[in-house]
Amino acid sequence: MKSVIVDGQPIPFEEGDRVLVAMLRGQRHPTGGGCLCLGGDCPHCLATVDGVSYVRTCQVSACPGMVIEREHLYGRLPPLLRDGSDDVSQQDEVAVCNLHCDIVVIGGGALLLLGLIDRHLLLHIIEIY
Repeated sequence: MKSVIVDGQPIPFEEGDRVLVAMLRGQRHPTGGGCLCLGGDCPHCLATVDGVSYVRTCQVSACPGMVIEREHLYGRLPPLLRDGSDDVSQQDEVAVCNLHCDIVVIGGGALLLLGLIDRHLLLHIIEIY
């Protein structure tokens, strides 16, 4: 049977399972308890998946060998920076951008942006990774 690795322990999963479902079947709740929406709207299923922190495990399909860490369950938060550290003072450069805006559009798509341009509204497009 296929399995994911949760906190160093293999947890079996069935074809088509989301990571969260596999974890719950294996009695490994990502945050130690609480209600679940299973729709990606709440923070109760966040975990580190294959080195990426703050992943909503209810939205990710389980793959064989996938590594899941429930770091915040043990009183520490996943790292903020890609190199695994939280110490921004050791970074060569930290990009900071402070903007004031009256309207924020997230995921509006090209048609909405064209509509805003037609209304002569100033647009500042930011890509977030």
